[in-house]
Formats: sequence, structure tokens, C-alpha cells
Amino acid sequence: MARKQAYAQRLNLAMENGFTDTGNQIYRRFSFSVQPEAEIEQLYLVAEAITSLCSLELGEATLTENSYLRPSPAN
Repeated sequence: MARKQAYAQRLNLAMENGFTDTGNQIYRRFSFSVQPEAEIEQLYLVAEAITSLCSLELGEATLTENSYLRPSPAN
């Protein structure tokens, strides 16, 4: 068996920043390094808190995770 061991995570926010001449949404993107142990609910609350400080609306919040793939310890 194998397991994953997270070593880095980034919280990515795409803020709505208007429209192009053809009507496509423009996004302004922000990225924050977060602790791999952070709970999903905590990360979403952080995204909402950051959004409340901005004049832009949150388009989407995503999480990018980097993990090592390791063999499971022998029993």
C-alpha cells in the first residue's frame, strides 16, 4: 500500500474584476501559502475573510496541494 504526505498547499482566489469587450469575465488572482494541516473549513473562512477586505467579488477559491507519495510502513 502507499500513502501521501502533504508538504505544501496554496489557497488560490480568483476575484471577479470586470469583463472583456467580448463579455468574458476577467479575474484577478491571488495565491497564499497555507499549512498542509489546515482544515478545509478553516481555509474557506480565510477565503471569505480576505474577500470581505476587497472591493472585488470572489469568483472561485481553489486549493493546490503538493504531496510526496510514500510506501506505507510495514506492519
